[in-house]
Amino acid sequence: MLQTYGRHRGSSSDRVGNVAAAIIALAALGGVGVVAVQGPTGSRQAEVRTCDDATTIYASPALTDALAQVADDYRVAQRSACARVAVQQAAGPAALPGLLSSDRAALWLARSEGDVAALPSSVRRTAPQLVASTPVVLAMPSAMADTGTWGWPTRPLTPDAWRSWMLGRSTLAQTGHPEWASFSIRMADPATSPTAAIGFGAMITLANGGPLAKAPDYAEPSDKDLAVIKVEHRITSLAGNDGDVLPDQDDTLSEVTSRASAYVTTERAVAAHNAVDPTVPLAAVPLAGGAASVPLSVLGVGATADDAPGAASARGFRAYLTSASGLAALRAAGLRAPDGAAPTDHPAGVAYAAPLRPAAVPLPVLQQTVQAWRGMHSRISSMVLVDASGSMNQHFAGGATSRIDLVRGLVGNVYQTASPRARSGVCFFHTSNELGTPLIERPTDLAVNESADADRQHRDVVVQAMSNVTIKGGTPLYQAVREAYAYTLDEYDPGYVNQLVILSDGANRDTTSPDTLGQLLTYLNEAKDPQRPVRIICLGYGAEADMGALQAIASATGGRAAQVNSPSEMKAAVNLALFSL
Repeated sequence: MLQTYGRHRGSSSDRVGNVAAAIIALAALGGVGVVAVQGPTGSRQAEVRTCDDATTIYASPALTDALAQVADDYRVAQRSACARVAVQQAAGPAALPGLLSSDRAALWLARSEGDVAALPSSVRRTAPQLVASTPVVLAMPSAMADTGTWGWPTRPLTPDAWRSWMLGRSTLAQTGHPEWASFSIRMADPATSPTAAIGFGAMITLANGGPLAKAPDYAEPSDKDLAVIKVEHRITSLAGNDGDVLPDQDDTLSEVTSRASAYVTTERAVAAHNAVDPTVPLAAVPLAGGAASVPLSVLGVGATADDAPGAASARGFRAYLTSASGLAALRAAGLRAPDGAAPTDHPAGVAYAAPLRPAAVPLPVLQQTVQAWRGMHSRISSMVLVDASGSMNQHFAGGATSRIDLVRGLVGNVYQTASPRARSGVCFFHTSNELGTPLIERPTDLAVNESADADRQHRDVVVQAMSNVTIKGGTPLYQAVREAYAYTLDEYDPGYVNQLVILSDGANRDTTSPDTLGQLLTYLNEAKDPQRPVRIICLGYGAEADMGALQAIASATGGRAAQVNSPSEMKAAVNLALFSL
């Protein structure tokens, strides 16, 4: 792959992407003047006048410097005193309609079939032609990659090694650097970045040890399931676009590692980062052995008439990019050939591996990967309302497990797979005396799981509250639901899927609470707010659970209800009720 020390003699930064092979998801005008390339850190101007009939090629901000180098090579090859091609940034396919002129021919460098599919229908275009590629990599400080635990650069990243990092069995502290904190990942949003979509797909495939044939099991996860889930948990920072993923050139090692341990980007981006002698050189660890690679295709866009302004230059440059001379220019700019043949720019301190075989990525696979990301990245805010009445101490028929023990086990399992950045809290309801006086307790507020609560994380406080609750008395279900729903609605956060989860084994009884089911349903119908959607999820434990009432309560808010008659039914009930967003 590439080692990353010293100065690079090629052009500046590039970050793009597409998906590796065999990733199955679970359950993103030139006119007369001077050529100006707007890069991620400013503009670089070449003192060459643009030709009157010049065309413009639009590309991701991370690719414009490489294209500027290729465009100048084209000018030299044509022995032209003026630039026939201007290079301009386009953040993504959605930005093109606002950049194109309807009467001028232009070009666009698409980063994947996903980019092409996302191009608005209003944009006239030609068929894409594949011209180059660049592998997707994990970029990390060279000092970190050189610790030996990554196997870099003598051996590839294996599923076992990657899974160990995801599950926390391998840590940066074990390498002698506790100051680097927990392993974390920064990337662009896979929903909008093909590079990030490829990287995410490659990482979950690596965690699984092969293609995912089904969604990971959140209720009873295996090591592989948990490692796949933890990939998303390790992604702690999302950049606005591919060009903003990597650290700044003058960031210190402490600043780089505090933002993330590894950065999902491209091979060329890492080489370009090291081109200007950054404070912290980066190393690139290939994902999927180079199969995770970005296919780069050129399309004609804008005016389609043969005599349109810029049309001749667009045809000429497109033909050049697909020629042997153009391929040589692209490789000299730090990109790989479509078949993975290494760049030829020979940057100092960068050793390119022999051909890394990029895998073709069908559009459905890319779309499924984005769908998987969206599902896994959905943040849930769950206020859990637990029935603490005396009947929860009863055992399931023919077993030694009590209902409250099953609930406690459920909470532990959920926290094992819940995102550290999800929100949670717990309430208990029962009666406080023989008269049936309702008692609704809220030992914890809704808070982010990883947030500090005294000297512990909030999630640990919730688990402790579950362990300490006293089980006794009757079941003031309706009053408890009303009060808990009001609280959850008040604590609504638009950044989350907000829900109230009710765990109960009985009907509303043995209580002096005056609330009726009809009154509760009326309240829910009046209180629910389309601008602050909070759904109710109900799990009924045992044959005595009033599933009719629980189903009505859930349905009033667009939620779900499921019954658990034995511990063996827990998994199906949890998957149905909690993970069917």
